[in-house]
Amino acid sequence: MSIHQKINLIKKDMTYMDLSDAIYTKTGLSIHYTTLQKYTSGKRTPSLKTLKAIADYAGLPISWFYEEHDSINSSDAFSRLLDAIRSLSTESLRELSGFVVYLKTKEEKKNPPAADA
Repeated sequence: MSIHQKINLIKKDMTYMDLSDAIYTKTGLSIHYTTLQKYTSGKRTPSLKTLKAIADYAGLPISWFYEEHDSINSSDAFSRLLDAIRSLSTESLRELSGFVVYLKTKEEKKNPPAADA
């Protein structure tokens, strides 16, 4: 799946103007809505800075745009989770981030990396 197709996945049923506003609100980077249209149609390719802002808005790593598989669309549950995360307040996002770190640490303790021989 191409970068422009993945931006379309993030856009969902939002207008380009709404997506532009949402990205600006969350990341502080202004992307004109017509520029977003060009990204989703494949007429333009976003810079790394712009791609990072779009990834940050969506709660995805920038590497997701370069992966072959489409992990955002792999399940409805994941999509609903992303929608819920996008609606959280800044304070709630900080709490969620702390909880994710806790879960990752807990998981690493259960499954420690193999020691080099």
